[in-house]
Amino acid sequence: MAVVTTQPFAMAGNQIFPMGQQKRPWSQGLCECYKKPLICLCGLCLGPCLFCTTVDKLGENGFKYFCLSYCCGCPMGVAARSLARDKYNIMDTYSNDAINATCCAPCSVCQIASEIENNNY
Repeated sequence: MAVVTTQPFAMAGNQIFPMGQQKRPWSQGLCECYKKPLICLCGLCLGPCLFCTTVDKLGENGFKYFCLSYCCGCPMGVAARSLARDKYNIMDTYSNDAINATCCAPCSVCQIASEIENNNY
């Protein structure tokens, strides 16, 4: 019996991902929220509400995430993006999650909400 000394992996651009289920890109780019006007409007005008409902649809307590983010300054948008990536098998990295959720939070929440809608929640 041979001993496994390396793990299988896949390359996507210059990033390495573990093998397993096929990873796919986000169905909508970060700045493409205009493709779903209702989600875009909610993200811009009712951001906290969209964030809470989006996290609820990912199977977590959206209000808890919002409170932790608002009261404690915890980067819960990063956690929400990671949840979505894991649930829908999306190819991306934690560092991209951190940058996107921090620098463009409304667009990030809209992207997650669109992903949920596209996956027939």
